[in-house]
Amino acid sequence: MPFLSRFDTWPTILIILGIAFLFNGYTQKQHDSIFPGVVFTRVRYSFSCTDTFRTMD
Repeated sequence: MPFLSRFDTWPTILIILGIAFLFNGYTQKQHDSIFPGVVFTRVRYSFSCTDTFRTMD
């Protein structure tokens, strides 16, 4: 499916996992899930910034 082909990259998988960890951590009050959620989301954000600044050259 062409729609699902956008979701098979590492940054997209990292943001999905990060949001899932954050959502689970905050809704279920499992504070040990918040840190991995922040890490996954932050790593994905750094990939996004790297790609953005690389294309600006």
